[in-house]
Amino acid sequence: MKIPGLQQAQRDLFVYHQRFVIKEQSQIGDVRRQVQKGLRLLGGDADLAARASLIINELGTNLLRHAGSGGEILLRYLDQPAPVGVEILGLDRGPGISNVTQAMTDGFSTFGGKGIGLGSIRRQSDMFAIHSRVGEGTVVLSRVWQATTRLRSSQSSYQMGVISVAMPGQTACGDGWRTAFTRGVLTILMVDGLGHGPEAARAAKTAMRAFERQENHEITEMLQAIHEECHGTRGAAVAIVRIIPAEARLEFLGVGNISAGLVSAQKFSGCLSTPGIVGLGQLKLRKMEYPWDGKSLLVMHTDGLQTRWHHSDVYHMPRNPMIKAALFYRNFARGHDDATVMVLKQG
Repeated sequence: MKIPGLQQAQRDLFVYHQRFVIKEQSQIGDVRRQVQKGLRLLGGDADLAARASLIINELGTNLLRHAGSGGEILLRYLDQPAPVGVEILGLDRGPGISNVTQAMTDGFSTFGGKGIGLGSIRRQSDMFAIHSRVGEGTVVLSRVWQATTRLRSSQSSYQMGVISVAMPGQTACGDGWRTAFTRGVLTILMVDGLGHGPEAARAAKTAMRAFERQENHEITEMLQAIHEECHGTRGAAVAIVRIIPAEARLEFLGVGNISAGLVSAQKFSGCLSTPGIVGLGQLKLRKMEYPWDGKSLLVMHTDGLQTRWHHSDVYHMPRNPMIKAALFYRNFARGHDDATVMVLKQG
């Protein structure tokens, strides 16, 4: 994903999720104002802002009613398949919904309300998904795009879900990610700047800019260039994945503690990184190759998420990769660091 011609603050809106913990009614208004501000910055029109605001209002109200004080709304802005859009996620660990189909019906409510929340969110959304399990909580995904802009057709044959959020209490995120798709080959960067806060964010952004300039090079050359660009920063952990489906293989090159691997119904096959810090000292780079069958999931995450998860935790989640990523974040985020997780599947 490369977004030329935008200032850094605008570019960040497409990479990172803004996180809002919903504990009281006034915080729903804060989220609405934030999405209106972001859409204005990107040239969104009044209709898009109104639809997004309505979704946030209904979603936030549901979180307050059913999730107590533990619900979150995550926002990220979209440039595909239309130039301007927004992704809105609601996550909670509340009681869950026993009958999602019934809960989507207008007039149904377990709380004495009008019973139009989820149905209204679905109607206002261009893309909508929900997952709920009794005793575990609910994830709601809504995406809306500006109606006056032409939808772009994607040449990529991959579906990806990604969440990247700053450490609670911080505004700058020291993680980052980028993708590039050229002639059937997908290349992915994930980076975790050392520590957290503005200096970690500077290291991550330096790595991402270097990736954009090198995205068509061989991945060992790419990481070496990123290493050189990151001199003068505090350094970072970096992982690069390149999927070459025509050759049924995946290339991986990692330095530091970013986790990556292939998840199937039977097992998790981890990708091997080498110790070190990109941007500091000398690196010993070792590119690894793994078979790519187009059926496994690729899962990558920074150390802001726990590694004590089982392959079945991810593989048997709902099929939508964004819902998978949201559940992974909700269930495994440590809560005291920046956190980024990506789930990708082919087809």
